[in-house]
Amino acid sequence: MEPKPIDAFGASLQGYYNNKCLSDVVIRCNGQEFAVHGLVLFCHSDYFKKQLTGPWKESDDRIIDIKDFDSNIVEAMLRFIYSFDYNVPPDTPALVFHAKVYQIGDKYRIETLKQHSLDNFKSVIKEAEATAEYASDLADAITTVYTTTPSEDRGLRDIVMESSCKVLDELMSNEAFQEGLEMNGDFSADLLRRITSRRDRGDTYEWKCDRFEGDEYLALVKAMAIFFYYFNYKHPADSLPMKFHAKVCQIADKYGIDALKRLAATKYHTSIDAGWEMDSFSEAIELAYTTMPPGDRGLRDIDVKVTIKRIETLMSKDAFCEMLSTNPDLAADIIRTQRRDSEKSREDAGGIRKEFALLCSFLRTSCHTKTTSCGIRS
Repeated sequence: MEPKPIDAFGASLQGYYNNKCLSDVVIRCNGQEFAVHGLVLFCHSDYFKKQLTGPWKESDDRIIDIKDFDSNIVEAMLRFIYSFDYNVPPDTPALVFHAKVYQIGDKYRIETLKQHSLDNFKSVIKEAEATAEYASDLADAITTVYTTTPSEDRGLRDIVMESSCKVLDELMSNEAFQEGLEMNGDFSADLLRRITSRRDRGDTYEWKCDRFEGDEYLALVKAMAIFFYYFNYKHPADSLPMKFHAKVCQIADKYGIDALKRLAATKYHTSIDAGWEMDSFSEAIELAYTTMPPGDRGLRDIDVKVTIKRIETLMSKDAFCEMLSTNPDLAADIIRTQRRDSEKSREDAGGIRKEFALLCSFLRTSCHTKTTSCGIRS
């Protein structure tokens, strides 16, 4: 059967990939040059068309330098515009490669390439088993996807998020995936939204974090996500431990995660007891007193206990005194606790005196009895 004319044309077009015959454009990348035909390039990308026909340097010398992609990604793009397909180089993680091809398709506005790379990415995900190698590749792909695509482009993001949910138990035991989770706040947030949505149970929850913003919010979400699977979390290296734990306690309180709240309070106690001489000590106490409800004594009791232990030294610090003057609740708690402790001490002292008197009385009685029984008269 004779091939259709369009198929014959397509097969012929593939032969012009990187062929200098009739080539009128050169694309350079990392020392490698590709001979390209402007008309073929224009048919796929308005970006390149404007670059080569507008008032730019490239329109005069017909040379395009691509510096923000590896040459194998550029090669995949160029192979696609001649054959509507590309190959993954040997010993190259397919997921990461397809993600980067998607990225270059997005940058140069080649929608057919974006769709093709997305389909390839989806196929790899679908056929993969949750091995350690796959978890490592997926972690790298997540980093690539979430650092190279805009947040509103859900193409690859939804795929990695949904696929991660399906084999999350296996993935969470992989160190590379854990590191990827910690490094990519947007992904952690997406994953947590998916987990908490309970779609499999038919329940829907609206997720709002209006009291947390920016990088701080992402760090707190990551702490929650990790806690769900490990019952532990670590504060970011660039954060102040006592303040971070106070904020984790706050967000755990907001979303009713009691176990996380208890853990955060324990970590807060340890960090604030060890760091009471730091400048951030006063800030952490103020945070605990201004973000938690008055009836929640968790962090407040810790603050009062730690403060009273060093009250004389702390009262000589201007920062602490200023914080105390703006937080009357803390001052009142300290006064009440000291008074209660003082009264308890007096009661304990009174009790000791009474016990001592009873002991003396008993000893006198005992001695008198023994003396009488021995025939000794006073």
